[in-house]
Amino acid sequence: MPSSLDRLNEAFERLLGAVADPGQITLTAVRQAAGVSNAQLHRLPAFKAAFLRRKAEAAAALPVAKTSAAGRERTKRDMQRTIDAMANLIQIQSLGIAELTRRNARLIDEASSGKVVHIDRDKIANRSAPKGRAQRPPAASPRGRR
Repeated sequence: MPSSLDRLNEAFERLLGAVADPGQITLTAVRQAAGVSNAQLHRLPAFKAAFLRRKAEAAAALPVAKTSAAGRERTKRDMQRTIDAMANLIQIQSLGIAELTRRNARLIDEASSGKVVHIDRDKIANRSAPKGRAQRPPAASPRGRR
């Protein structure tokens, strides 16, 4: 049985052949065509960056007259997102994060989608200051308030 990644790649190739403007292909359409759940897709952040890059390359290969103005704008935007996503992922990799914890999964997911994120080394490594009662200053004694 092919993996989720294989099914996503095959679905993307099928959709590329079926549409005239690659700028019209969305990640949701690829996910649905592949029969992959949203949760499975979110566990594959590298696919998102590869999807945007491949979509932009396919659009760039077309003659200019074949793409609509809106499609060209989407392609430019997608290419910029791809560049931002790769920069974010390279920055995360350079921090040496070996494991993907639930706490930083959202940050890495945002980074791989191309959203410009501020990557804080302590936040990713889960070294943020503990919160809770132990970190609060001691309350004034009841005798002092009477």
